[in-house]
Amino acid sequence: LRAWEQRRTLLRARSTLNHGLMELAEGNWAGAEKRLLKYAGNSETPLLNYLAAARAAQQQGAHERRDQYLRLAHQAMPAADIAVGLTQAELQIAHRQLEQALATLTHLRTLAPRHAYVLTLLMRLYEGLQDWEHLRELLPELRKRKVLDAAASDALEVRVHSALLTALARGRDVAALREDWGRLPRRLHQQAELVLTYAAQLHALGEDNEAEDLLRA
Repeated sequence: LRAWEQRRTLLRARSTLNHGLMELAEGNWAGAEKRLLKYAGNSETPLLNYLAAARAAQQQGAHERRDQYLRLAHQAMPAADIAVGLTQAELQIAHRQLEQALATLTHLRTLAPRHAYVLTLLMRLYEGLQDWEHLRELLPELRKRKVLDAAASDALEVRVHSALLTALARGRDVAALREDWGRLPRRLHQQAELVLTYAAQLHALGEDNEAEDLLRA
């Protein structure tokens, strides 16, 4: 009788998980949350129940419940640190909790420094925060892990260095601007967008002769 009851509960847990995921996909957040939690303790995959419930709670603006479900997901499967952490970071970014997301992703990077999706989310977050200095530091790893294809990686590199040159010019420090330009790889000195950015900043600081020579060259 005990074995029969256990099988019956397991079947109910499977069915409820399937229905909960279906309701989540259909946008019935409250119904999905309720179903996903009902048999989570008896589920073969409680991690899935709690992660999906966290997404349902997020859609309802219930961030305390979301964080509680993420903690339960981690307790259900402590080895799933990366899966739980990535879900948490995605939900934090979606809710514009950018500082919390940065802390989550920084921790994940210590656990899995080569994880491509961790690097992808960090890249998006730094760009969203306009944290160009940290994004510049991340560029070599993004290339090494092939997070972006060559064209997208080159475009990102140009955006990063353009933003850094513009920020330096705002400080009215011509010497620092020249130094940063000089530190760039020589191949970037041939990038038209970067040349234009640097020349524009030189012009803004009154260095018109230098800007003209650069543009003519």
